[in-house]
Amino acid sequence: MSVVELVRSAASLLPRARARWPWPLLTVLLLLVLIALAPELIGRWAEQAYRAALGDLADRGYVAVEQAYQRGWFEASAVTLIAPATAIDPGDPQRLLSPRLRIGSRIEHGPRRLADLWRWPLPLVSVHNRISVIGAPRALPALLADGSLGWGAALDLRLRLPDVTYVGVAGDLQLVDGHSDLHIAAGGRRLRVSGALRLLEASDPTGAALTLIRTAWTLALRRGGGLPVGTLALTMDALSLGAGDRGGVDARSGLDAEAVRLELGLEQSDDQLALQIALDLGRLDLPGLALGRSRLALRLDRLHAPAIRDLIAAERELAARRLPGSLYGFALVGLLTEQVPALLSAGPALSLEELELQTADGPLSVRLDLRLVPVTVPVDLRQVPPLTAYLQPVFWLDRLVGEGHILVPQPLLARWIGAQQRQRVRAELAHQGVALEVLPADLEAEVSDAADAALGALIRNRWLVPREGRLGALLLLGDGLLTINGKTLALAELIAPGDQ
Repeated sequence: MSVVELVRSAASLLPRARARWPWPLLTVLLLLVLIALAPELIGRWAEQAYRAALGDLADRGYVAVEQAYQRGWFEASAVTLIAPATAIDPGDPQRLLSPRLRIGSRIEHGPRRLADLWRWPLPLVSVHNRISVIGAPRALPALLADGSLGWGAALDLRLRLPDVTYVGVAGDLQLVDGHSDLHIAAGGRRLRVSGALRLLEASDPTGAALTLIRTAWTLALRRGGGLPVGTLALTMDALSLGAGDRGGVDARSGLDAEAVRLELGLEQSDDQLALQIALDLGRLDLPGLALGRSRLALRLDRLHAPAIRDLIAAERELAARRLPGSLYGFALVGLLTEQVPALLSAGPALSLEELELQTADGPLSVRLDLRLVPVTVPVDLRQVPPLTAYLQPVFWLDRLVGEGHILVPQPLLARWIGAQQRQRVRAELAHQGVALEVLPADLEAEVSDAADAALGALIRNRWLVPREGRLGALLLLGDGLLTINGKTLALAELIAPGDQ
């Protein structure tokens, strides 16, 4: 007898039971029946959800090459092998051209612990997954994922990444103490992801290396008018990146940073989106530049949300057509070209709210506010095709309006001008067949004098003005003109003729 038939039989007995037994006893009996049937009913629901998830793989470019699901009254087990759709050999569908992902699951039906009865949403299914890679050049430890599924498909999942030490032809990799927690609210209205990784070290045969120490992340998203909005925070105690030795590049080149914090925020008000970016650094070392505590705060505002939604929907339809790579690229360019007026209809604004770099010579400060005048097809694009107009820098520069403030330490600017002069001299010498890393003393003196003279001319002509112990500039932008400390230039004159 199926579960449905059992429920119907129990329901048919209800009128007679009401006549014989008092309501309290009948209520207790009904509860006992529901408790007895709950694991089976929940198990069927869990299996349907599992198979629906497998059915969605095709839309993401994957396929379940093998699957097995065995359901009992109180728990079930499942094994699934997943591979990219492109990994299947067209000549032999049974042959795979890349490694597969194996997911072994143990699924428990219904609340199994007393503590579960006090949680909300009430966990209906507990899942224990073991995820491993099959067919890789070298065996890797399995990823463990334990979670629960509750009313309204509320999901809680904890991922545990075992320590990994990998040494191979492709390079070296070490991961230590990684984990992540995922929570999806009932109905998928909100998503939250948080996690941490104590250490990541990776390198390739060229010597390029990446090191992350004590990395943590938090992502919180919610539905906002059809688009996800929310925040992302990423922190690292230390970050090191070495460029390696490619074509004579110094393996020491790269960057080292400490106390890194990156925050992204996306918010929506009416039909407009705003993107906020903030980056804080305790220390940053780059080739030729060392910075102390520094901060960048950037805001992109007045993005037209309906146009972005339409663009995303159109791109999904385009991707579903599975065009060859070149045709897809042409079609995507055409799609973006059509959407430009709508995307820019609200007049997007970019604000560099704060750029504060602590150099050895003092702080370098930049503030900048830019706005793009909306693009109107009938007026702006009557004479030339849209794509041709969009590829012309002048088309965009004529529509920029804004102002900015720059304050830079004079010694820092003097060294930068000198470095540019040396680079030009080395290029000229290399063109003559003379390669010099260090310039002769007399030539170095000439370069230094030329750099000092160039900086002095900028100050005398008031392109730069002494201010607050630094050199400053006030920038105004509009109508295709750039004004620096009261001196006006046409932006078109700053662009090489071949770029116009």
